[in-house]
Amino acid sequence: MEELDALLAVQGADSRIDDLLARRASLPELVALKNAHLAVGTGERRLAALEAEAHTAELAIDKLDGEVGILDAKITEDDRRLYGGTVKSKELEALMAAIESLRRRKSAMEDDLLDKLEARDGLVGRMRAVKTELAGAQARKTEAEAAVSALWGEIDAEIATLRDRRAGLVGNISAPLLGLYERIRPYHDGVGAARVDEQCVCTCPLHLLIPRAEVEMLRRSAKRWDRCENCERILIIR
Repeated sequence: MEELDALLAVQGADSRIDDLLARRASLPELVALKNAHLAVGTGERRLAALEAEAHTAELAIDKLDGEVGILDAKITEDDRRLYGGTVKSKELEALMAAIESLRRRKSAMEDDLLDKLEARDGLVGRMRAVKTELAGAQARKTEAEAAVSALWGEIDAEIATLRDRRAGLVGNISAPLLGLYERIRPYHDGVGAARVDEQCVCTCPLHLLIPRAEVEMLRRSAKRWDRCENCERILIIR
């Protein structure tokens, strides 16, 4: 292949690779994946917070239940003494008052225990709802990951093919010209070489008109390329 044709082919491959890389980084599916990932993270944090709160609630319930049990045992023991006939008459009133006090404390603690149990049940319900939301977010994340992976696979396969093709083309280009192209390309939107069309217009952003006499002179020369005065890209005359 002729050197300038090879250079234009390299430019075509590079431009396509740039387009594919840009597409790879801006897939709509990436937005869905990001949103799903954020939803999973939020769900996991909410669930962890609720689980910690539920654990604290269970500890409080266990502690209070134990204290109620201790009071209940004390009341039972005092009742046994009260009705066992072993308490002296002058001690009965004090014992009865103590038992009544214990029963009031037990009743208040049981009310508190009931409130804590209801709060714990509310936490369990909230945890169940968050787990359902989290499962949905995880399913969306898995689906989005599969979609992105499939699209990236297609894009990467095409990029690999283009890079292989490019590797086969650069051998037809002299080192100085290829080096010039490689230096220019990053500073000009990825375009280092441009063809001059039939109207003698450069394909740079300003579409600079090149005098036809100059184009014809270049076409007849052995070099057949020049630098654009506007964008400095390599102009290829065909």
